[in-house]
Amino acid sequence: MKVLAVLGARWGPPDVYLDASAAKFGVTIDARIPPDGDDLPTDESEHDGLIILGGPQSAYEFVEHPFLRRCDHLIRCFHKADKPILGICLGAQLIAASLGGRCYKGPIAELGIHRVYPTADAALDPLLPPISEAGFRTLQFHLDTFDLPDGAVRLMRGDNYDNQAFRMGESTYGFQPHFEISPEGLRTWLYQGPGAAFLKDHPEVLAELDAEMELCGEVHGPLTTTLGERWFDRVVKRHGRSK
Repeated sequence: MKVLAVLGARWGPPDVYLDASAAKFGVTIDARIPPDGDDLPTDESEHDGLIILGGPQSAYEFVEHPFLRRCDHLIRCFHKADKPILGICLGAQLIAASLGGRCYKGPIAELGIHRVYPTADAALDPLLPPISEAGFRTLQFHLDTFDLPDGAVRLMRGDNYDNQAFRMGESTYGFQPHFEISPEGLRTWLYQGPGAAFLKDHPEVLAELDAEMELCGEVHGPLTTTLGERWFDRVVKRHGRSK
């Protein structure tokens, strides 16, 4: 079994939590970085699931970043085929826009650590672990936001934006927060990845994230491990049904 992972920038693989979950279920992650020249497939036929992670692009910048149009097409292909999709940050925005919603520049930039809260539907969702009504603090790093497509189920909301997580159908999920990232991944992203140049002009955000580095291990690890294992389990079971 093989899952396609699309990254908007080279700051590492999907990170250790998702990598470990994939390995546990015997799933290979085929990571592609289109801005570095990696090609993307034309459809879903060679992969059993799709992960789209973050990047410095905006989901509506098709002219500036042509690979986003291919992502839009792939989302529609995988969703129509009922193959599991997992989108985080830019990935969530692309999923929302591809399936009938809208992505646009938000009035408030969410940079740093922010709290998100589960909706009533989150408790019924098969992918999410139990989440306290008080929510949890997690990494946010986005200037854009999105409207939900018709038929989407909202799973999380935040102080600044109502749409922080959603599900479309049974197997397509979008999450705005970066709870997939580990302390090591965050450190690389802040000091070597695309975040480094941006944060030179936002030293207060860099200082906050430096101070909150271990949050990624204490909160992100358990959450992403549970969510990731349930998502890859769905990939495996979907693969079995399709035989």
